[in-house]
Amino acid sequence: MTLRSATREAFDGTFSDILRLSRAVNLVFAMLLAVGVVYNMTRIMLAERGRDLATLRVLGFTRGEVSAILLGELGVLVVAALVPGLAIGHAMAWSVTLLMSNENFRFPLVISGPTYAFAVTVTLIAAAGSAIVVRRKVDALALVDALKAAD
Repeated sequence: MTLRSATREAFDGTFSDILRLSRAVNLVFAMLLAVGVVYNMTRIMLAERGRDLATLRVLGFTRGEVSAILLGELGVLVVAALVPGLAIGHAMAWSVTLLMSNENFRFPLVISGPTYAFAVTVTLIAAAGSAIVVRRKVDALALVDALKAAD
């Protein structure tokens, strides 16, 4: 004889373990994706403007000033992308809850403020890490190549 409450508790325990593991895997992938996207964007910005930044260095700008130009643009892009990114993430979470719901189970969409804060923090940390790496690349720009380049 099985007790209904014992069966329910076992089901809830198993389901919460699976849900916790799923959240952990999704969290790791989301963090890696955020770091990859921001780092890739930063590297593309440097590749597109590398010669121009080297030319500015030849003209007398300091490394800090040249870095501030590139990293200022990175900051503006990251901040401008946060609100649409949070809205798109909310829409994606909503669509996943709709797809996972059926006649047996219904999953509510619950996204708390700390979740949004965590997403923003991960993105800003990824931007800061990318900025450090790109700053080193800006410091190593080939100034002689900028002078030799023909337009």
